[in-house]
Amino acid sequence: MSSIIVNGSPIQDFTPEQTDYYFTLDSNDREVPSVTAVTEDPNATAAIWLPAAVPGIVYITAKAKIVLGETIQEYKIKKAEP
Repeated sequence: MSSIIVNGSPIQDFTPEQTDYYFTLDSNDREVPSVTAVTEDPNATAAIWLPAAVPGIVYITAKAKIVLGETIQEYKIKKAEP
């Protein structure tokens, strides 16, 4: 995974090793954010599960093929508390 984009903005200081992130919404914003996962490996895939409502947790599962199978990394994105 090379980047996670929430509502059109990349998560700052993203590193593939860190798996929990927070995003900020305006206090009046109750819409589930749009989330895009960008993979750096053309053989990698990313699945995104969005919550039904805010607050909620966005789950991303990234999979990449390696020589002896596949590697899986899971990420969680949560709404930051004001």
